[in-house]
Amino acid sequence: MVFDKGSRDWRLNEETLLRRSKIICTTLSCAGMDQVKLIKNYVDYLIVDEACQATEPSSLIPLDLNPKRVIFVGDQN
Repeated sequence: MVFDKGSRDWRLNEETLLRRSKIICTTLSCAGMDQVKLIKNYVDYLIVDEACQATEPSSLIPLDLNPKRVIFVGDQN
């Protein structure tokens, strides 16, 4: 079954998929998106990429999701 991105079914499926996921991988900027905010308090593990490029204020964005554990990954290159 194919869902149109503009339909309510697509958003419901997206929210359901995110809430069932125990591990979420994101970048700092994507962690603040509305779709990701739907899973606030549902995240067990959050893996954040591009951590070496992060400033202290931007590294707080994913912490707003209230995950149980956060792993910041990245390299200097």
